[in-house]
Amino acid sequence: MDISQLLEALHSMFPLSTGFAITLPPLMHPQHGSHKQELLIPPARAVFAWFILDGIVIALEEDQNGTEQVIRIYLPGSIFTDLRSFLNDKRSTIRLVVIGDAELMYISRKDYKTHMEPFAETHKLVEHILFLEQEIESVRTRLMSLSERERIKEFARIYPMNKLPNISAASFLQMSEANYCREKARYNSTNRG
Repeated sequence: MDISQLLEALHSMFPLSTGFAITLPPLMHPQHGSHKQELLIPPARAVFAWFILDGIVIALEEDQNGTEQVIRIYLPGSIFTDLRSFLNDKRSTIRLVVIGDAELMYISRKDYKTHMEPFAETHKLVEHILFLEQEIESVRTRLMSLSERERIKEFARIYPMNKLPNISAASFLQMSEANYCREKARYNSTNRG
């Protein structure tokens, strides 16, 4: 397992101490995710946090009507889990699902708490991940303010639209699957290559 991708991603966020850079690698474990594999299912507690080397993972949460909605799309380089559950040992409300095949690395909550929590970088990392989660939500909110056509155009600029199941992308964009498919086809026909 090549941990250099993770260490480079972390170092791009803030400087890493030697102790942090030495302690983390043996705590990270490889995981191959297959299409539709569920990494976390509510109401279980999040006992792992992941880093995506390659692939896509979506996060789903039930809305007030009990309908599951895609609330996050995680791409390579993302660090993700249900942070509220992972950090506070609470029941999760988020379902995490692999889209396509994915190569991941994970750390257990126990190893995180025992070995990584004492490092100052860990607290900076949690703050940074929370900031990135807020950014994703901000982008999603901004997308909702656009017309469906513009929403698709902007979505395709940010996400690998053609690698996501139509139903998942439509849910993320809060569009009907039929409207999403129509606008996606229109976008793809005018933006080849």
